[in-house]
Amino acid sequence: MALLAGALWSGCTGCNAAYYFSGAVLTLHLPPASDVASPETVVACRSSTCTTATLPAAPSGQIEFSIPGVHASITLDAGNVRVLRIEWTVTDIPATSPTDAFDVTVMDADGNATGALSGTVTYAGSMPNGPGCGLTLYGALSD
Repeated sequence: MALLAGALWSGCTGCNAAYYFSGAVLTLHLPPASDVASPETVVACRSSTCTTATLPAAPSGQIEFSIPGVHASITLDAGNVRVLRIEWTVTDIPATSPTDAFDVTVMDADGNATGALSGTVTYAGSMPNGPGCGLTLYGALSD
């Protein structure tokens, strides 16, 4: 699991107008489509908030979830291994407890798990445009 960074504005003028992604990027390597019973279902959770999507039959494409801010894509890698990349946008980082648990499970039509990943992350803040600029960058590390 990798975590990227994000930015929040506090109204400062003269700061660089930069966009930073805030959230988790989860990458799973799935077996070739020929080795699983289709369709496969993905369940992606941030703490207790979960969303579900169906993987496309084609080995590449975009995947839409029912919760805004959760996006995924699937590509084909060597040996017909499928790479599922899920991006979960996170902007509501609590200052008192800046951690999140993420969990992704992929199940095939026969109920077999074809991929799973889980972990906890801790967010940390910094100011990439200098102290007092108003832009706070939140990054996170896997625990």
